[in-house]
Order: sequence, then C-alpha cells, then structure tokens
Amino acid sequence: MLGLGYLIIRIGQRLFHLLTGRVQHNFDFSPRRVMTLWLSARGISIKEHETISADGVRLKFLLIGTGRKVVYLANGVGTDLFMWFPLLKALWKESNETFYRDVSIAAPSYRGLFGSTLIEDDHIVQKRTRSRSRSKRVTSANTASITNPESDMVAISIANCASDILQIQAYMRATGKLEAKESFDSIIGWSMGAQTALHALSKAPTLAKNVILLNPTTGDNLEYAFQPFVPLPKFLRSNIVKPLANMLISTLRPCCYNKVWDVLGAFARSSVFRVLLEVGSFVGGNVPEQGAYFHEYMIDTFQSRAHTAALLDLLLALNASCSYEETHLPHRCVLMSGLGDFMTGVYHANTLQKNMKGCFKHQIFKSASHFLLLEHPQDAALLIMEAMQLEAMKKKV
Repeated sequence: MLGLGYLIIRIGQRLFHLLTGRVQHNFDFSPRRVMTLWLSARGISIKEHETISADGVRLKFLLIGTGRKVVYLANGVGTDLFMWFPLLKALWKESNETFYRDVSIAAPSYRGLFGSTLIEDDHIVQKRTRSRSRSKRVTSANTASITNPESDMVAISIANCASDILQIQAYMRATGKLEAKESFDSIIGWSMGAQTALHALSKAPTLAKNVILLNPTTGDNLEYAFQPFVPLPKFLRSNIVKPLANMLISTLRPCCYNKVWDVLGAFARSSVFRVLLEVGSFVGGNVPEQGAYFHEYMIDTFQSRAHTAALLDLLLALNASCSYEETHLPHRCVLMSGLGDFMTGVYHANTLQKNMKGCFKHQIFKSASHFLLLEHPQDAALLIMEAMQLEAMKKKV
C-alpha cells in the first residue's frame, strides 16, 4: 500500500512539473529532421543504396560514414534510422568525433517498409499476376472496396528478413564497400533485429565478427509479451497469450483497407496523440521529447495502407522460434537488457548469455525498458566500442 501511495505521489509530482512548465519540452521536435541536420552539420556522409532480393524485393539501406569497418544495424520491428539517433550521437561523442571516419554504418529497412517493396521486373510481375486472383477484396459498409496493392504481397518472415541481410552484404562486396570475403565488423540488433541477426548468423557464421544485441529475444515474442520479470507458465503462454495476440493482429489486418485505418491514422498523426505520448514519457521517468520518437514511429506506421499491413505481418513473424543452433554461437558478443523491459524480458538475454560461448558481457540497466537505446545511449555506445575493440577512440578524460 505504501509503495502504491509513493507511486501515485511521484506521478503527481511529474505531472505538476510538466503542466507548470518547469520541464523544457519542444512540441516541434522531429527526430528524423533533427538527425538529418545533425549529420549534415558535422559533414558525416549518408548515402542511399538499393539491391534486389532473390524473390524480387527492392531492399533499401543507408550507408553512414566513410570508414572501412562496416557495422550493420538490424532494426526493431517497423523502426527507421531515427530511432538510433541518440546512439549515433553518443558514438560520435565518445570516439573523439572520429567514429564515422573509421566506421561505416549500414542501416536497412525491413522488406515491405519504407520503399523496400516488390520491383516491377517483367518476370516478377508475370509471377505475381498468376496469384492476383488470390488477392482479397475487403469491403466496408462505409467505403468502396479496396484491392490489396501489389506491395502487400511481399513475403515477410524472420527467415526472409535474415536472407535480406546476406543479400545486402553480397551487394556491398560486389560494389567494393567490403572486400570479396570480408565480414561485417559488427552486427547490432535491437529487439526484432536481434532475432533476425541470430537467424542470419546461424546460416552464415562469417556474416560478422562481433555481435551486439540490445533488448534481445530468444524467439516466440508474442508469447512472451508483457511479462517483464518472469514468464508465465508455458501452458498459459501457448494457449492464452499467443492465440490472443495472433487474433488481435489478424483482426486488425483487414482494417488496413477500410475506414478504420483512416480514423486510426488521423489520430496517430494528431497533436493530441503527440501530447499524450510526451506526458507518458515524462511520467515514465524520461524526458518528454522521447515521446516524439514514438510519435514519429506512429506517423511512419500510417504512411500508407500497405506499410501498416506489412508492419502487422512483421509482428506476426515474431512468432518464429529460435533454434538452439541460432543461439549457440561462438561470436564475440555483448548483450544489453532493460530490467523493466515489458516486451523482451531480461530472461531472454540470460538464456543467450548461457548459450553463446563468446558472450563476454551482459549489461542489465536497472532503469531501462525496451528502449534502452533511447534511455542509455552513452552507456550503450561505450559497450559497443568495447565489443568492437575501439578503446583507443574513446575520449581521454
């Protein structure tokens, strides 16, 4: 009872400070725009590249920096580069402002998102035309029927997303960004990106020399959702949590093609939602501007119907399990977890630590959630540099 009373008082204090203007916040702050300006002001190169997957998906990625060491960023589900912005700044600061002269960062988009859609190659188009009859038409009493677009036919799975990493590496080798048989210096996976990276490494052990996983998972993400400290018994997870999560996503999927999507999108883009997110971030103990990152994410989510549908498909793909071979890797590895992570509890990283022979550190941030790259960017940057053995670049005190 005392703990609950303290929590209520603490929340009240934070709301008072926010509403009385005692906390600086900027409702015009846009993480993506500020990140672009920050990179430009420091002369850090950023170029867009594109390659094609074996099944005809256009894979887009950004290459940041000019160094020979290449680091691959494996995103969380549905996120874009801006979510890494605090970490990008911290790496630059902690390396005496030399990080992007020695290192290049490959930052991709997942298939189905941000322009990584099907190409209009004649062979691919003919192949898709044969399956057009299977494209569903969703009707609503309040709207005309809308046919699922061609981009909605992108095959999305953890296995395909892992294969895309290998394709991007092959492209970089072919274009001289990497030597013929050179590995990525490091692969940094956050959330879903950790699961995708593990799958890719199990198929191609020479993909990267170092593995850095933030808020990682051992698979079956939907089954473990909202169980931050201790997972529920297997029976409850398999027969209640997982089916409910699948049912919710499957119910939302058709809404991408009726007026429900319009209503949800309008609210997600609204200033009211932005204020709610900033208040929520502040009450949660973080700076209000952190809500801007979540708002940018939601704006991206509703940038198009196909984008929303692909994001839901990515969420369903998280049901994939990690085999023992995927987690039993010899690579030099650092794990980072948040004690309050409500999506991928710290017990996932504990399992990985036991299985991965090369894991030399598992850092648990007691005050972090699933978004430790926003909450502890400086600490994460130092651990990344340690994993990459870049101690010489660190700032001298």
